[in-house]
Amino acid sequence: MSKPVRGIGFVEVPLPFEPSYRNRALMAVAPDPDASLRDWSAAIRADIEANSGLSPSSAKRAASGGSPLFAFAALQGVRTWRAVSADLLLEWSAEPLRDRGGRIVRERNADEIRAQMWKARHIVAAAVRLGAPVQQLDNGMRDFLDPPQKPERADDDPAEIADAVAAWRPQRWRHGSLRNLDTVLPEVRERVLAAEPEDVHEARKWLRALAGFALWAVVDRHSDLAAMHTPNNVETWVMRVNSGQDADWQNRARGVLRRLGPTVNPAAWPRPAKPIPARQVAAPYQAKDEQAFRAAALLPRRDRRARMWVVIAAAGAGLNGTEIAAAEPSDLAERPDGRWEIHVRGIRARRVPLRRDYLALAAELASTERDTRYVGSDKPGAVHQIVQRIRIGDDGLSLTRARNTFLAAHLRAETPPAALVVIAGGVSYATLDRLLPHVADRVDPDDAVERALGA
Repeated sequence: MSKPVRGIGFVEVPLPFEPSYRNRALMAVAPDPDASLRDWSAAIRADIEANSGLSPSSAKRAASGGSPLFAFAALQGVRTWRAVSADLLLEWSAEPLRDRGGRIVRERNADEIRAQMWKARHIVAAAVRLGAPVQQLDNGMRDFLDPPQKPERADDDPAEIADAVAAWRPQRWRHGSLRNLDTVLPEVRERVLAAEPEDVHEARKWLRALAGFALWAVVDRHSDLAAMHTPNNVETWVMRVNSGQDADWQNRARGVLRRLGPTVNPAAWPRPAKPIPARQVAAPYQAKDEQAFRAAALLPRRDRRARMWVVIAAAGAGLNGTEIAAAEPSDLAERPDGRWEIHVRGIRARRVPLRRDYLALAAELASTERDTRYVGSDKPGAVHQIVQRIRIGDDGLSLTRARNTFLAAHLRAETPPAALVVIAGGVSYATLDRLLPHVADRVDPDDAVERALGA
């Protein structure tokens, strides 16, 4: 058998490839003639894994054509990589698939040829890096010395995919008899088409995996495919029923069945929830609003003590409804330095110093009766009844906005975050981060530099 090779002429290519020819290939293309073909192939694979940027599995696939390519080069009369041209590599990529006896099984399709060319690019680039003498004989060789990219598979026509699915029936079947396969094939084909494969290759891959699982579910387990297609059953079939398969096979089968899960059994494979956007933080009150609430608390009405306490505790100390309701008059205490603080009760017991704007209101409250509680009930609902009577315009006092006002005031005062978390009774840094736009002032660049010198 003779084949024309650009730049080489006609050479005799005996088939099938004998081991002697594979060994001769090493002498032709390896930089070290004393190495073995296995060592040279291993070096190619290691170089691809280290320098190609591919994942380990992709690097393994890219290197898998190394030894056949070396043998093909030797059989074409190539004695160094100087004689390798783009035409030669294209010819190798288009070689038909043969059995061990050298007989042609079938011709390669376009996708397989592109995959072979993808391997060739990686192998030649690795050979160059390892010192094999390579000379560019034509412009086509530039493709092989450029950083290789895995070819993209074009989507097939839906009608072509449907025809391929309808005609699919394997000649050999490892999961049982072909007669049993016929009992599940109609449903398997329907499920695969419903999942909308992108091309014929993907459709056939899905058919093979789902058919194997369906045989186990319907024939062996006497159940229904849809009911059995759950995450636990998929894992059982992959890891236990097919425990003899290698890890690559198990990973591929698991991936296909998980991909088909939402189509076969939507209830067991819910679609991933859409990400929830970050919650908008309740805006802190402005200074004029705080002043209005303090004035409303001082109005001469029957619940004046309760209103004063709620405003002080919520906006001046950042307490929540439960903590406000549980407080006793003795919990409002004056410090030796003249400031006031609140001793909070409950699971988040702590001491909280009042903000400066609320010291006068605290002194006024401390001068009133100290024998009865500020809030008649320790239930949070009692506090909410009071805040509805502390109004500016049509809006009552919001405990959430009051607490955020307390936090924002400390951010403006540059209270260390760790200290703020303690006195606030626990607050997430995400909440503080969302409050920053409400407290950040425009800073002159020169002033920012001066203020940053403290670190």
